[in-house]
Order: sequence, then structure tokens, then C-alpha cells
Amino acid sequence: EVGMFTGTTTLAIADVLPKEGGKIIALELDDYLRQLANPFFEKAGVKERIEVRIGKAMDSIQKMIKEGLILV
Repeated sequence: EVGMFTGTTTLAIADVLPKEGGKIIALELDDYLRQLANPFFEKAGVKERIEVRIGKAMDSIQKMIKEGLILV
């Protein structure tokens, strides 16, 4: 997900992912929003299925390509 904002969509996606092996990567520019959303991810029991990467989306996407998480 590009641009997590308050994390409501991220939480909804994580909630329907398989408990084993399911994961969503959210890209967010501002760490404040990760800190804001994390307690809600924990309370919903989905924090382990969410990875929030902080920084410019294009930089994060390029890194994910190098990691093999995105195929081009």
C-alpha cells in the first residue's frame, strides 16, 4: 500500500490475510503516522502481518525490487 495515512485500509487488508505467511507492506513518508497506527494494529491483533516502511515511496519501491519483493 502506498500512502498508509492513518492505517485503516492497511488494518483491513491485514485482517483478511492468512495468519501464517500473510503480510502487507505499507509505504509511508512520515514516521508519525506509523506511530499513530501501531497501537491500533496491536489492538486488532494484526501487527505481525504489517510492515511499514518509512521514506519516499519511489526509494522504498526500488529497494523492494532489489529485495525481490516486486518483480518487474
